[in-house]
Amino acid sequence: AQRQKHPLTMWEVPAGKNKTWWDKFADLVAVPGERDLPLGEITCAEEEMQEELDEVVEVAEQALRLDPSNASLSAIADAATYNATSYLLNDLRQRKEHFAADREFQRGIDRFPDNLWLLTSYADFLTDEFPRYSHAEALLDRALELSPTDADASAARARWLYKVQGAYDRAALVLETALAIHPAHLRSLVISTEVSLARTPPNITRAKEVASRAAALHPTSADALSAAGTALAADGRYPEARQKLDLALVLNPSHIPTLLSYGSVLENQGGGDEAVEKMYHQACMADPEAPLPLVEYAALLQRRLALRSEDTPEDHDVILKLLQSAIELDPHDPDALTSSAAMIIQSTQEGSVPEEFLRRACELAPHHVPAAATLAQLLAARARGGEESPRRTEELRDEARSIFEATLAASPSNAPLLSNYGEFLAEEGTAPDKALAMLSKAAQLADAWEPSIKCALWCNYAVHLWEASPNNASEAIEYLEKSLRVHPGYLPALCSLAAVRLDQGDTAGAKAALLRAEALAPRFPAIKEQRAALALAQAGSPPEKDLLIFPTHHVPPPVKHVPPPLEPETAKRRRTSARTG
Repeated sequence: AQRQKHPLTMWEVPAGKNKTWWDKFADLVAVPGERDLPLGEITCAEEEMQEELDEVVEVAEQALRLDPSNASLSAIADAATYNATSYLLNDLRQRKEHFAADREFQRGIDRFPDNLWLLTSYADFLTDEFPRYSHAEALLDRALELSPTDADASAARARWLYKVQGAYDRAALVLETALAIHPAHLRSLVISTEVSLARTPPNITRAKEVASRAAALHPTSADALSAAGTALAADGRYPEARQKLDLALVLNPSHIPTLLSYGSVLENQGGGDEAVEKMYHQACMADPEAPLPLVEYAALLQRRLALRSEDTPEDHDVILKLLQSAIELDPHDPDALTSSAAMIIQSTQEGSVPEEFLRRACELAPHHVPAAATLAQLLAARARGGEESPRRTEELRDEARSIFEATLAASPSNAPLLSNYGEFLAEEGTAPDKALAMLSKAAQLADAWEPSIKCALWCNYAVHLWEASPNNASEAIEYLEKSLRVHPGYLPALCSLAAVRLDQGDTAGAKAALLRAEALAPRFPAIKEQRAALALAQAGSPPEKDLLIFPTHHVPPPVKHVPPPLEPETAKRRRTSARTG
């Protein structure tokens, strides 16, 4: 009987109520939902309906006091209460009132303990906006216990697995199972694209497959088109990617994931700095209270610094201000905490604040590879510094080694992590063969990474390869030149190339590399030292090899940002969906 239309139209319209509005509500209540639930789907698309939801609850509850056994009245009261709750939650989340939203979620769960939408939305909220990961996991377990094949709950579970635990394989399996049952489910398709691209190395073939399916099934969805464009960009098909991203921006000019992807495409195509920055700036302006665009903008500026010959304190200040703003907006964002720590280390070498940020990031997201790798690097640097007692130095080394090994066990193909650990082992000097093997594997995996990381991976391997034996000079030169083909002005590669060629007696080749480096950064101290070594060689006195080695910087562990949870386009019209348990 509940699957038939509720007899609202047979009732007399309460005094003072607008008959047209009441009839609309009756029609909406009567529409069966896609899951054939008792009340179906109730959509409040008009402001006046949203404003009067509380009055609907009041009318229904007054009627229930007169007729307590009326099942239809009870169901309608529940549905209206639920709609009012879901509307309020959406409003609170948009206004970033997290504590109030948390209280409202708890009240909603108390009233509707088996409501799948509430369970799943609350889990998303506790994963992304108000981190309490264990509680989020319990909510998702409850949702999937109630409905093991629910697509929204499965998608949320997959996102939790890869964001919180870094369990990409398990997340992919959950999504494959969900898509086998619900092949057109938009959120599962979009999150499957995210998982495929976020893993190391990325599964670009799978990402393109699910993203193209999303775009074909949902051609008017900015989320679907953005996913398709991002997947094509990951495959290097930039013109096709831009077509998809252009369509997404036509549908929603303020769609943050699309703006960020577009900026990345322009950057990889070699677009002008102004055009690239325009996209990141638009993403920041689309939602001034969203931390993700600020973190991504800071990451863009950090990538540019990594490829530039010289930087200034002002460059660092701009990046730090962006990251500080992101942390103020969301103190629980591990990406912002990690990027801020890395920039503080790079600009001031101050260790206490970065360590605090990194430990907080690791506590919030125990499987966050960039946070763990940066913390291990920081601890190793403190051990090298010579300011700690021998006992404390050994403790720092042991903790750094333990973090490296635990993180590598969870992410064995992460090239920057392999390179960082290889450098750590090389500095220790206890396992030179293992160190070189780590650096070699990182160099082989470098193609999957962005240009600044790729150059650093090849350069670091080349320098350590040459240090290991003069017989490796030819291979070292090959990797350095490979790095310079990607970025002709990459200063560490130019100085290292000069050192290796000088060691091989090729003074002309060394001089050419140094002239290129000097043109880019004439005041760089390492160039002055290499010039002195070159003068000795030209005078017939080959310099010691220690004078030739250019100290390469650590490969920065990249922050692979997790995109925000899918926001349906219907949210722009402030609509809420009811799903009764």
